[in-house]
Formats: sequence, structure tokens, C-alpha cells
Amino acid sequence: MRFFKSSTKPRQLWHMLTPKDRGLIAAAMAATGMLWFAGVSPVETLLLALLAGSAVVIALCDLRRRIIPDLISLPLVPFGLGLAAGQGHEVLLVHAATAAMAAALLLALRAGHYRLRQRTGLGLGDIKLVTAAAAWIGPLYLANYILLSALSALGDVVIRRSDRDPRGIPFGVPLALWLWVFAVFMVLIAVKLII
Repeated sequence: MRFFKSSTKPRQLWHMLTPKDRGLIAAAMAATGMLWFAGVSPVETLLLALLAGSAVVIALCDLRRRIIPDLISLPLVPFGLGLAAGQGHEVLLVHAATAAMAAALLLALRAGHYRLRQRTGLGLGDIKLVTAAAAWIGPLYLANYILLSALSALGDVVIRRSDRDPRGIPFGVPLALWLWVFAVFMVLIAVKLII
């Protein structure tokens, strides 16, 4: 099935990133790792640090090449479900169902858009990333996450209006970065560091 076909090999991904990119990824992971000192559990801190690094890689790849590597986005689904499992069996089931429904709805939206316009309006990488986001943040904040991601992408289009790119809008950039923000926010609420 094409939905699960890997788009980028590890070696290709490694060569797509510059040494500065790798430094930025390490910095994002280290900064997120500081949550451990704020009382976040080591497992949650590790998962959030992995998400931070993944978000930066996804943003860089989508910004430069308009691809969201499956190698990075697909593992985010079980990692997000792992974070949810730490909050209980019921939370895990809700997050898993939310991820499945988000994927189904976005695939249907993509197919409907193609039938109407005869062109793809939403990439499979974006759909996989929103599916991962649903696994991480569940139904409570998913609509806000999608709204803020869409508004960020729209703002980018308005700002760079004269710089039209035939490859489309790099929607993975705000999707990845807002996922990181929302996941950290939810963990901080769970450990009662913010209200």
C-alpha cells in the first residue's frame, strides 16, 4: 500500500541534513531534555526529546524538499501512543482511536479534493504527521493544533506572497513544530507545572 511506502532511506536523510542542521536537532533535543529537571519523568522526557529532534528534521526536510520522511514521521505514532499509555489504558485507547479517525478523515478529504480539482491538495506526509499528532495529543487539543498549524501556514503564504513555489506550501513545518509545542504543553499540564 502506497500510504506506508518509505520515501527516504536513512542514508539519504543523513545527507539531506547539514552539520548546522544536526546541531539544531541536538539543541532542540537537549533543550527539551531539560524538562526532566522540572519534574517530568525520564520516559516522558526522552519521548519529548525524540519528538523535538523529529520535529526539526521534518520541518527542515519539508521546507527544503517538500517531503516529510516516513522514517521520521511514522515512528512518532507509536511514540505518541507510548506517551498516552503512561496515562492509562483508557487514554491509550482514546488516542489510538483519534489517530485512526484522523487518518481516515484526512485520506477521504484528500481523495475528495482530488476528484473535485484533479490535483493533490494534501500530501500523504502531512496526513501521516497529523495522524502522529493525534496519537500524541488526542482529541482534546487536536482541533486547536490543526487550526494553529493552518493559520501558521497561511501566515507564511501571506508574508511570502511574491515567492510562489510550484511545489506547494510546506505544511509539514507548522504541523511538526506545533506538535512539539502541544505535546510539551500537555505533559506540563499532566505534571501540574502549568494550569
